[in-house]
Amino acid sequence: MSLYGEDVIPHHSLVRQMEARHIAMISIGGAIGTGVFLGSGSSLADGGPLGLWLGYVSVASICYAMMVSLGEMVSFLPIPGGHIALAERFVSPALSFAMGWNYWYSWAITLPAELSAAAVLINYWISASRVNNAAWISICIVVVIGINSMGARAYGEAEFWFVSIKVLTIIGLIIVGIILDLGGGPSHDRIGFRYWKNPGLFVQYHKIPGVTGRFAGWWAAVTQAAYSFTGAEIVGIAAGEAKNPRKTIPKAIKVVYVLILLFYILGTFIVGLIVPSNNVDLGVRSNAFSSPFVIAIRNAGTSGLPSVINAALLTSAWSAASSDLYTASRAIYGLAISTMPLPSLLFSGFSVFLKDNWDTANFITNYIPYILSPLLYLFGRYVMYRGAPPVAASEMDFVSGIAEIEADSYEEEPPKSLVEKLWKWLI
Repeated sequence: MSLYGEDVIPHHSLVRQMEARHIAMISIGGAIGTGVFLGSGSSLADGGPLGLWLGYVSVASICYAMMVSLGEMVSFLPIPGGHIALAERFVSPALSFAMGWNYWYSWAITLPAELSAAAVLINYWISASRVNNAAWISICIVVVIGINSMGARAYGEAEFWFVSIKVLTIIGLIIVGIILDLGGGPSHDRIGFRYWKNPGLFVQYHKIPGVTGRFAGWWAAVTQAAYSFTGAEIVGIAAGEAKNPRKTIPKAIKVVYVLILLFYILGTFIVGLIVPSNNVDLGVRSNAFSSPFVIAIRNAGTSGLPSVINAALLTSAWSAASSDLYTASRAIYGLAISTMPLPSLLFSGFSVFLKDNWDTANFITNYIPYILSPLLYLFGRYVMYRGAPPVAASEMDFVSGIAEIEADSYEEEPPKSLVEKLWKWLI
């Protein structure tokens, strides 16, 4: 019996409830994390303004290529399980098994991290000595589980509003950053490219001399940027619950292109202009005070914005936790119905091997998956699937399930008013 054959219940019991705006915002929320708010600060301190910008440009170009490829595949076959199910269908059941459990693991450990981050952000207003962080984490857990328990549409609606807040905040910060750089702040100090000259374009990472230190600084920015882009592929998982997926998925992917260019490429460029890479506040704390935008605003003599940024970060952490639970549950679902990391990835946590810089938690987080991946692949291939070989090109199934997907596709009614046309263009 074929996994995707006609004898399977249509859609594997998932209901297509998400509108185009839900899918668009889920895509944006996955691709645009807290990297612009906070991650760019530590990357600036590690790599300098040009190292920061080049690091994010490098990862953004890879993310763009990945999103184009994923978008083409899930638009053709928007099936439950996303890329996990596609790996089984077109490559190998063993690869799908290893990929699926690794994917679930990544989101399962990210969920408690996001909940803890939310509690730390709340400490900005209410210290842990007054209210134990366990209380805030418990409240967040209840809300996250509640949202996901109400179905895909409720999750999509919550993401729509959470991500809207994030998008508006980032746009506002970029505008403020441009104004400050051009001398529009209270001090009327025109910064220009001053910090590109002093302290310079690059940072000697951990005081490593020469080109090696500058390369290590750029690579540190790349690893931070890669973490910031984690979740861009969630649209592939959500495709199995999208209405009219042949139309909504390509639209969502196209929106992500523009926002990656606007938020990451332009945002990190602005950060490198308005904050010196040797500023002592970069990456020191986990709340709004370590945001490079807040640092620049405080240096310009303006106060009051940290609370706004912290609130935006809190909604972002809450949204991320909800997405973590949604994605982990759909990954498990994809596994139920249904090579290995590149050598370069061994350097993702390279900083722990530098002198006096060992961090057990970072080592485990970065390198445990490289042990699990081959073990899971071998277990899946020789135990779960009894030595099943990879899917040959001549045996790839491009037909099963297509009739159901075509039945869910329809031509959308064209927009009539100016507002409807603008809304359709945006999403």
